[in-house]
Amino acid sequence: MNKVICDEIKIVYGRQRAFLNRELVGLSCSVCKQLFPLNSFNAQKSGYAGKHRACKSCNKKVCSDWKKEGFHKAITSHQNWRAKKHGREDKLTPEQVDVLLGSAGFRTVEGQKQIRCQLTGVWTSNYDTCHVHPLKAGGNSEVGNIFFATRQVNALQGNLHLFEWLLTEKAQELVLPEYVEWLLIDLSHRNMVNVKTMIVEVVGFEGYMKLKQLYFEEEQENFDINQYVTDYLEQKYIEQSI
Repeated sequence: MNKVICDEIKIVYGRQRAFLNRELVGLSCSVCKQLFPLNSFNAQKSGYAGKHRACKSCNKKVCSDWKKEGFHKAITSHQNWRAKKHGREDKLTPEQVDVLLGSAGFRTVEGQKQIRCQLTGVWTSNYDTCHVHPLKAGGNSEVGNIFFATRQVNALQGNLHLFEWLLTEKAQELVLPEYVEWLLIDLSHRNMVNVKTMIVEVVGFEGYMKLKQLYFEEEQENFDINQYVTDYLEQKYIEQSI
């Protein structure tokens, strides 16, 4: 970071403001307290002179530490901020993100956080927090509208509703049916509606039948999630006991 060349320094609300020929040329960082040129701060509309209170270096470190200590809180805050930016509702809570991460699968490998893509089953650090109904298309930041996927999947989905995108050839070439099936069942229970009703409302009955043919192994109207989980856990116990 460059040294600030100025002819006057004022202290306002505990921060230094540097001026050259009465023009603002520098500010002090609220974290490290050092004086830096204006280009050493990120833009922030609500900040003085449109600048963030912390310098870029300190801001990066604070964000990094925050994500390490409260990964689920970082995701919550960012998704709610995105929702507000698009004029949508921001209902997501850290507790809900914990549940979402548990549903997708989360681990740390060599200090790097990885999430399992809920459509391809791939473990990746290049993931995105995705929306079933995209924010730009009218979706909200809420537990029933979020899933995790690779950035490739998110980019391909674009502003299409997830159910619409799953009907495209691009999706069929990339995703794995067993992961799609589990995600759709999970979404139906998060939204407290059966799978058929949830899908028909978006893509119609024909779309539902096509999705069922592509991704489901059995009839879902009478699907019992509790029995499914029980059978799964019993099978895992048997495997571990052998």
